[in-house]
Amino acid sequence: MSIAGPGGFCGICLLSSAILDLAVMQRFGDLSPAALILTLISAGLAVYVLRTPVGGGAGLRPLMWVAFAVVLGITNLYYIGIRGAVGSPPAVQVGLVVGLTAVAAIAAGLRAPRGGWALAAAGVLWVGLVAATWGTWGSASIDVFHVVSGGSAALLHGTNPYGLLFNYTVAVSPTRFGFAAGHFAYGPIVPLLAAPGWLLGDVRSMSVVAVAATAMALWVLARQGPQAESAHRMAALALVSPLGLGMIWQAWVEVYLVAGVVCWLAMRRHHRAWAVGALTVALLVSPITLVVLAPAFLWSHRARLEILIAAAAALVYALPFIVATGVGSFFYDILGFQFTLPMRYDGLTLTAYVWSVFQVTLPGWLPAIIVLLVLALFVRRGQPSHYGELAVQAALMVLATFVAAKWAFFNYYYIATVMLMAAAAGTGVAFAPEELAMSHFIHWLMRPLALRDAAPEGNDYREKARRPAGA
Repeated sequence: MSIAGPGGFCGICLLSSAILDLAVMQRFGDLSPAALILTLISAGLAVYVLRTPVGGGAGLRPLMWVAFAVVLGITNLYYIGIRGAVGSPPAVQVGLVVGLTAVAAIAAGLRAPRGGWALAAAGVLWVGLVAATWGTWGSASIDVFHVVSGGSAALLHGTNPYGLLFNYTVAVSPTRFGFAAGHFAYGPIVPLLAAPGWLLGDVRSMSVVAVAATAMALWVLARQGPQAESAHRMAALALVSPLGLGMIWQAWVEVYLVAGVVCWLAMRRHHRAWAVGALTVALLVSPITLVVLAPAFLWSHRARLEILIAAAAALVYALPFIVATGVGSFFYDILGFQFTLPMRYDGLTLTAYVWSVFQVTLPGWLPAIIVLLVLALFVRRGQPSHYGELAVQAALMVLATFVAAKWAFFNYYYIATVMLMAAAAGTGVAFAPEELAMSHFIHWLMRPLALRDAAPEGNDYREKARRPAGA
């Protein structure tokens, strides 16, 4: 039962995702030595998997799918020990977690269509578990919930969400927290996406829709590759994955970003217009979307065109908010404000760990250096051969950006873990032969890294880099 056998790429991606889930759930996204070590192990596996072949045969064995379902499922038990994450008696939560894990494992072990029926049952139990960890309908103690609720209320009442002031939790010292006043700090599509939830009494109800849409998109993506018969297993793992519950409970907006990007990946081969629409939504949620899309922009000329079209559409949508708020104020609210906030000493980052041990603050330019090193790794590795490799690169970009940042919590690592699951779903989903082409500017910029000894056979980019001019 080797994870590096048939389906090895898919299996290592799922292992990396499961380890990252376990890291984040140690202290619900806060710092601990164990959590940081597990995060770095997950990143190391993601780097390693880029050198792993897709594998042949029948793909990942059913028993391995079952094992992943059990591991991910029981990780949800961490919520019982988290203050405020209990909306029902602990015994009820334990029963729902055990039931969801068991049914998801059954779905992972069966072939379609019987596995599909088990998946449907798992979906019902997942909704029950969401309700059990919800807490109080219409209220939450985290600043994000109040900001999103206020933004949706403002939009529905015909006012500019960026004209309101909110209180954001900040670290005053390593042991004290305070509040910083700021305007609406998220993309202009967030109030619209959350508005139906506000009308229902709780904006988090739309987070449920976003997480469910992500699971469905992973199922659609998996159906396009060599492991199409295991697509229902991929959806089962997505449902039982523990971080989705926390994203819903805390109303973090990255659920919309992730849903948009994964839907784009799932639809771009056969429903390109819808895919660009999903990408537009993702771009309008947060600037972090640009980090996730960097590998696609680097390698694929078709993806660059789709990203530019989506960016233009996003600008058209955002224009009324920009005019009403002012250009400088608008971009300060969604981007500049984040840079003015102090470091969080409890974040799951190397920065927080180094401070806790040595009382030394890492330089602010370190994340940029790490990102450049990761990009250099991508170029030395060469063009991705399938969607799985592209999604792994997106996950690594997120980890590289935030592992040494001023802060990084549960919601940022959720992006990385879902992209690793997208890598598993996209294993063997091939690009069109004419799609992959590095931009001329980046080609020129990165050409010194295109070394002969690092170039795999058949990589057109490296062949062109070595070919004499005019040949």
